[in-house]
Amino acid sequence: MYELRTLAAMLLKNYEWTLPKNSPHTDFPKNGFSPFALSLPRDMDISFTRRK
Repeated sequence: MYELRTLAAMLLKNYEWTLPKNSPHTDFPKNGFSPFALSLPRDMDISFTRRK
């Protein structure tokens, strides 16, 4: 769990996260339902841009 927090902090520090312009998740996340995770986003693409 701590490894995921560290990785997320490093990604937030070094990259800007954006959704593509034609993403269906622009207004709100659309969830794909599964028996293991009810709030798992379905096919969400994220664009990473390195900060300068």
